[in-house]
Amino acid sequence: MTLRRRAGVGGWLGTCLVLVFVAGWAVPDPAEAGLFCPNACSGRGTCEFEGVFNRERKGWPWSRVCRCDPGWTSADCSLCASSDVCPGRQVCRFGECRCRTGWQGDDCERCYSSRGCGEHGKCYEEACVCDPGWTGMDCDVPLEAGGALAPAADADDGG
Repeated sequence: MTLRRRAGVGGWLGTCLVLVFVAGWAVPDPAEAGLFCPNACSGRGTCEFEGVFNRERKGWPWSRVCRCDPGWTSADCSLCASSDVCPGRQVCRFGECRCRTGWQGDDCERCYSSRGCGEHGKCYEEACVCDPGWTGMDCDVPLEAGGALAPAADADDGG
């Protein structure tokens, strides 16, 4: 219930929220009531005032919701929606960033099969050993005959 209280000299002091406690009524959890965003939006979104009456949140006349950053989804922005947000050798699978096929470890830093080393390398003792003429963590960077990096395919040739 909202009440307006008159200031001493005229004018309005503001709108006050009055909570009425009745014996036997339970006060809802603030997070359930929509006073806070779930899980602080997992650090992947902003907590914003929705500004509408939300019956699902115990009938409180306000609610806060997460507006997820691009690539994240769910009520608390905890699920990936795109592999673009997953770091390194990870891809988004079933809402979680997981290691690409052929990689393992906390940061997907160790290969476990040659599939992780692409077409130009083999996995040996959890590291990629590149074929001659190739380099890079995934053996996907070509070398020129002298051992220097080959120019990128889209590099400007000066013409």
